[in-house]
Amino acid sequence: MWRLRTKLRDHWSRATAGRSLERWSPGRYDFVLVAVVIVMIVSSRLFITRLVRVSWFFGILSFSSSSM
Repeated sequence: MWRLRTKLRDHWSRATAGRSLERWSPGRYDFVLVAVVIVMIVSSRLFITRLVRVSWFFGILSFSSSSM
């Protein structure tokens, strides 16, 4: 997760290095920042639910194999 954040930060600094930051209105910058945060939260939530689902599935598999 931290690697992804640092990658995003590096990419963002590279993308904004070419353009002047004055051209960016603060409202638009805030909107982009909020969008990135929301996407990260949603993706982490999806990842967590996927992890729970997979662990639940493997738990059922191990339980059925041990009961046989």
